[in-house]
Amino acid sequence: MKSYSQSIGIIVLLALLSSCLGVKHTSEIKTKRAMVKLTTLTQSVELKIGEKAVYAGSVHGSVGTQKKCWSSDDDVLKLINKDIEYHNKPKPGETGGDRATKTYIFEALAEGEATVIIQNWFRGDLEEESKIKVIITK
Repeated sequence: MKSYSQSIGIIVLLALLSSCLGVKHTSEIKTKRAMVKLTTLTQSVELKIGEKAVYAGSVHGSVGTQKKCWSSDDDVLKLINKDIEYHNKPKPGETGGDRATKTYIFEALAEGEATVIIQNWFRGDLEEESKIKVIITK
């Protein structure tokens, strides 16, 4: 009987812990799901006014790999946020950048079409350019 009540207690404790952890992860998932993910393989995408799209790519400043990303029409599809997250925290005195993920977030503002342009640069030379057609509807 004692082991049965201990088992029930452990199950209840695990359920409570998982529910607490689940709240945090659920909100993160909702945030990510609310945005349409863009990749360099995406050719076109449809968004409704108010929806957001996100592109994230790898950069490495000290090696010379950089990204540029923008919308051809900010009145229709506006770049609302750019962020860079380093895989390792920069150390004091470092002059170059370590490997990181650069994220661009766009918001659909009005009906129409725009193009998201993504460029990959290496040591000042354009290596690749991708274009994604974005159609925005009501």
